[in-house]
Amino acid sequence: MSPDLEAALRRAKYMYLTTYGPTGEPGTVPTWLWPHDGAVYFTTQRASLKARRIQRNGRVTVHVGR
Repeated sequence: MSPDLEAALRRAKYMYLTTYGPTGEPGTVPTWLWPHDGAVYFTTQRASLKARRIQRNGRVTVHVGR
């Protein structure tokens, strides 16, 4: 990750995370983000809908905002 991108992510503070259900329907939620060592991290409860969707198919779309 470039230093400029990491700086932009640090300024953004959160992202919109879209996950996809079994029939492909999207669900978007805001979540805090933490850029660190070239990766972007977020947390969620293990039993949350977004965690279950990610475990099911791993497909996500991320939009970064302020």
